[in-house]
Amino acid sequence: MTGFERLSPDAFPVLNGSYLIERYLLSTDEFHPGCWIEGETVYGGFGFPSGKKKVLTRPVFAYFDYVGTYKTLSAGDCEIDLSRASGHEVWFAHDAEGFSAPSGIGLVSVKSDLLSGCSAEEWRPLSSVGHTVRVAGAECYVAYQLKQVYAHWVKQGDAQCSELFKVQPVRVQGDNKGVFFLSSVATDLMWVGHGSDNTKAPISRQALYHLIFNLAYGAAGDAGWSFNDQAASNRFLQY
Repeated sequence: MTGFERLSPDAFPVLNGSYLIERYLLSTDEFHPGCWIEGETVYGGFGFPSGKKKVLTRPVFAYFDYVGTYKTLSAGDCEIDLSRASGHEVWFAHDAEGFSAPSGIGLVSVKSDLLSGCSAEEWRPLSSVGHTVRVAGAECYVAYQLKQVYAHWVKQGDAQCSELFKVQPVRVQGDNKGVFFLSSVATDLMWVGHGSDNTKAPISRQALYHLIFNLAYGAAGDAGWSFNDQAASNRFLQY
C-alpha cells in the first residue's frame, strides 16, 4: 500500500479511555478524523476459517467512517433517517464472514477503559441498523460513524494463515514472526455536521492500515505502539 507518504502518526493525539476519546472526537463542532487509543493487550482464541487460533489483541485507533451526505428540505427542525453499521468486521480478509470473535474478547475493551466493544453483541458479524438524527433547517449534512480499530497478532500464524488476508504489513513482519491483521467494532456514536463546512476528509482503511502497521508500530514517540506479548502468560489478560 503506497501513496500515503503525507500520513504522520504524530498528527493524531494518543488518548486513554472512552471519556477522553469521545470528548475529543464528539464534543466539538470541529471535525477530528481520529485518534490513537492507549490500550491494553489481551490473549485468547479467535475463530478463523481454518479453525480457532490464539491471538494477541489490543485497541489502537478510533476513527470516523463516512456514512453519507444528506439534504433536508424542511425549513424547521427535521429528522434524517440513515443506515449505520453494527457489529465487528475483520479487515482485508478474503472471507471476512469466516472469522468469528468469541464473547470473551470484550475483555480487551474492559481492560482499556472503553465503553464500546465490551459486550458480546458488539463483536457479532457486521450488519446494518437504522439510525435517526435530528437536525435544524434546510441544509446539506454529512454523517460519520465512530469505530474502534483493534490490532491482532497470531504469533504462531503460518503461511496458510497469512493467505487468508489480502495484505500483510511487511515492515512489522520483518521483525516479528506470525500473522497480523486489523478489525473494527462499530459504535452507536455519530457525528453529523454541515456539508458546506470545510470538513476534513475521513481516513480510508488503506491509509489506516499503513498508518497503524507501517508507520506507528514500534515507532519512537507518543504515537508509537506495540503489543504486550506478556499477556500470553498473564491470566488476568486472558479470556
